[in-house]
Amino acid sequence: MHHHLTTLLSSFFSHSGSVGEPMEMSGNSESRSGFDGVSEETASLEDHLIALPYTLEAWKLMKENDPKKTVCNLNGCDFLPSSAWKEMGETLARNTRVQELYAESCQLSEENFTVLMTGLKHNRSIQTLNFQNNPEFLQGMTMTKLSTHLQTRYWKNNLVVLTLCRTNLCDIQLRTLLPGLNGTRIRQLFLNNNRLGVSTNRLTVKENLSYTFDKLDMPELEELYLVGNELGREGCEALQYLLRNSNTHLKHLSLFRNQIDDGCCRLLSEGLQDSSLESMYIGSNGADADERELITYKGWEHFLHAVCDDSSIQQTYSSNHVIHDFGDVDSNRVRPTLAASSYLPLVLHEILKINASSDTLAKKGRRKVATVHFNLLQMEEIEEINLKLLQMEEIKLMPHVLDFVGKECSLQALHHLIKNTPALFDYNSPRCK
Repeated sequence: MHHHLTTLLSSFFSHSGSVGEPMEMSGNSESRSGFDGVSEETASLEDHLIALPYTLEAWKLMKENDPKKTVCNLNGCDFLPSSAWKEMGETLARNTRVQELYAESCQLSEENFTVLMTGLKHNRSIQTLNFQNNPEFLQGMTMTKLSTHLQTRYWKNNLVVLTLCRTNLCDIQLRTLLPGLNGTRIRQLFLNNNRLGVSTNRLTVKENLSYTFDKLDMPELEELYLVGNELGREGCEALQYLLRNSNTHLKHLSLFRNQIDDGCCRLLSEGLQDSSLESMYIGSNGADADERELITYKGWEHFLHAVCDDSSIQQTYSSNHVIHDFGDVDSNRVRPTLAASSYLPLVLHEILKINASSDTLAKKGRRKVATVHFNLLQMEEIEEINLKLLQMEEIKLMPHVLDFVGKECSLQALHHLIKNTPALFDYNSPRCK
């Protein structure tokens, strides 16, 4: 059936009739049967899909700019000749309805990509572009050409989702793509299962990716997916530049399966201080040779320091109050101690709940101070509250302290404060006798 479909489509794409005019069907019943079989499969898809080039009817509808056809699905079309890709690009150049183009697993070569983009670069409606699972896609000058096309007027302003997963993308190729990405309105960038953690030139992964992430200028980028790229510590060092980059406002970063260990957690946590990140998925990062998980209790403590620095009340108040989700960590993996395990510290679990709340940043800061410095998690075990952190050099501060403890820390904490620090209140002092 595949052979007959290829023959039919090749004839159709080379047909010189007017736009939208279907070629006459061959009298070959075997070809007709094969084509009908594919047509029946395509007919089960949702109406808004353009399952091209599986049916001539769908192809005609796209050429006629049908407003109901907004998705062009080319997934799995690994049999199309270059002439078909050229025709596809020219048709999409004239189409103003299609918003999503999927070309996954098409064995898209540099030649096919070049002829497709000849017309496609003039399209003004596509917002989603997916070239996933095309391992030959990045050979030759493809990345340079894609970078150039991304900077054309309409692509720069319209494209919001770009997917280049499983394309063998490496660190230097991402650096090549950088000029094309900068200034675009892309909100979601999918680069999963590539080779960003593998250096392919004289520079190290850290040098290539650090440059890319430091120079990245994508103010509307909200989600970046880097799953399965073997980033390791060099990649995490480079990610610090991304987390501190004021030209991006990332909300989600996905780092599953990147050989992230406790050392990587320290590097990532250091970049979170002024970050806008709300979620960073780092679970499922495997185990070492002894089958011990790479991220242990110690690794999670690095993130605790980022979201709640307990070195002083001021540092706690100024900690990161935004990030609230590290992915793949639920309440069943929360423990108060177990320093050698991979469990999330109890206090981190509680602090993330504060960050996830709808409170203002100031309110979150006050709640953290109350939780950490007044030990609300284990009040019954407290023997003494360390009030040196309050630095109360003037008695004028006392009303504010009492107001804060009473509102944020409960009456139990207020009672504990007075009972355990009587000198601050002249309680049981000579002057009170």
